[in-house]
Amino acid sequence: MEGRFNSAVLLTLSWWKLTSNIEEFFEKLAERYRISPRGWRIILGRDFRGYQDIVIVHEKERTGWKIKREYVNPLEDIGVVREIPSIERVNIPRELRLDAGVRVVNEDQLKVLFTAEKAADIVKLLKRIPPTVPKGIKPGSYLVGGPIIYTGRRVDELIPGAREVDEELREELEELLRRRRPERFLRYL
Repeated sequence: MEGRFNSAVLLTLSWWKLTSNIEEFFEKLAERYRISPRGWRIILGRDFRGYQDIVIVHEKERTGWKIKREYVNPLEDIGVVREIPSIERVNIPRELRLDAGVRVVNEDQLKVLFTAEKAADIVKLLKRIPPTVPKGIKPGSYLVGGPIIYTGRRVDELIPGAREVDEELREELEELLRRRRPERFLRYL
């Protein structure tokens, strides 16, 4: 299957069978979201080698996953994912603690999102609109995704359990990169 991630190695997660395709991870994650659309957090950052880290957490269930990926060109990225063994807390400031997901907004709410001068106005609006699983969209309604938190810090600082899987994910990602793009690891004279 072609898609967001073209190659991946997934380890057994507690809620599905062993798979070797990251697309299956996103399909299963979407199924879980449809069952329980509230309580999700998505945090993006970079590790010390510049690989992108994505942490997806369901706070109510205290479960989470860390994805490590690298773009090999503008249209292709390679990534690996692993379950975070335990999520005891998420170190996100309370004022930024919004459920990530899909929200249905009307035209007036959409204007507020696009014209707000302060982030606090956006947060205030999004807190009033819970994430949902859209079953259809009425004329005059719009779907808004997110929020996704981008951090200049390592995501491991915000999600303490994410550090436990970081080194293994980096090794798996670099092995995939060596196989798929060996030229990236050649030394030039």
